Amino acid sequence: MKIVLFSCPENRIGEIELLDEMAAQSIDYIVLRKPNMDSDSLIAFTEQLSNRTLAKLIVSDINIFSQFKVKGFHFKRAFLNQSSQKKINEIKELAKARQQIISVSCHQKEDFILMGQDYDIVFVSPVFDTISKVSNNTNWKLSELKNLFSNKTKKGNYFALGGVNNTNISKLKEIGFDGLGILGYIWTNQNEPLMQLNKLVLACQ
Repeated sequence: MKIVLFSCPENRIGEIELLDEMAAQSIDYIVLRKPNMDSDSLIAFTEQLSNRTLAKLIVSDINIFSQFKVKGFHFKRAFLNQSSQKKINEIKELAKARQQIISVSCHQKEDFILMGQDYDIVFVSPVFDTISKVSNNTNWKLSELKNLFSNKTKKGNYFALGGVNNTNISKLKEIGFDGLGILGYIWTNQNEPLMQLNKLVLACQ
């Protein structure tokens, strides 16, 4: 299974170096997620990243997407709701021309199939009760997800996000997910995020 790492939401000492080390391992993509940073701060953060990290980076900031050689663009739900279809299409066309990927998050059953037609990666979230947000409980039933996968024409790649850890990956494989996204499992462990990642990589094999 493919692995997508979400960056630490808060500022963390040594994160730049950690992201570089993780990019060197079995991480397929890294999503830049810094909800408390403005655009200028995000640019300053991105300027510190190694080329190895940038090559796997998926961003949701237009300025970063335009200025840096990154892997792709992630459409936040708020961006989709607030932007014109013309703007959305422009980003999709630019990504296609650059051979970059586009991703989106899916929180409702009604959006499941629709999103998979238009995006390279669909993050289905939260599949399990989340680690990073204690109150963010899943609305999905695993049996329902399995039926959705079995009753659809396969397009796009579906990644499980929310509460994923090294002990429940086998359930994701059984359901039919192509990969997984990780956030809390890595960053809530203050001392050994690389050790956490290694556990996850082994469970994915």
